[in-house]
Amino acid sequence: MEEIIMKRLLLISMGAIFIFFSCSKDETMGPESMPNDQSTLKSAVTKVAFQGIETFVSTQDAGETKVLPNGKTLILGNIVTWRDSTDAWQTTGLTVWNVNFLWDGAPMASSGKYWGKGKMTVDGDRGTWDIPFHGTIDFDPDAGYIIFTAYCTGIGTSGEVKGMISHSVDIVDSRLGFYYTINGFYIEKHYGHRWHGGHRWHGHR
Repeated sequence: MEEIIMKRLLLISMGAIFIFFSCSKDETMGPESMPNDQSTLKSAVTKVAFQGIETFVSTQDAGETKVLPNGKTLILGNIVTWRDSTDAWQTTGLTVWNVNFLWDGAPMASSGKYWGKGKMTVDGDRGTWDIPFHGTIDFDPDAGYIIFTAYCTGIGTSGEVKGMISHSVDIVDSRLGFYYTINGFYIEKHYGHRWHGGHRWHGHR
């Protein structure tokens, strides 16, 4: 009887040892041994810098102007068209801006801020961007110059730029002329052998 009990204990012990080493082996195949998903994601995104200028084309609507009790001037719904010419076709085209201003005093003779949304049509009808933006206006009354600085975030909404994202800082310095200098980047997203953003899709959609 004792011999039978000893044999059963021996079998139980051997089973426990087997389970222990099996689990230990599985642990070596845990998360730390898996591919680095973050690095894989990074390799699938390409940031492409661009620069250029934006020149005034025309005004469609001067907007509604109101002088506030505190002396500031509010302008709502100013609609203008600008021509963006950059070293990337993805960010070159006509942009219609719907702009709001809050001047500290008289327009073009004080500091302030502005905000709104643009709609760009890429040359050749290759796509469209929605471009929300906000910016600052810095006026130097002594030197008589004014600087507009716009911080823009583009969202590709159609065509070959659909799904892309862009960021740029656009600056007007009246000492240089009434045009924006543009410095920014757009992001291409790659999906294995398929990719978009700057090029047509390859493979299956």
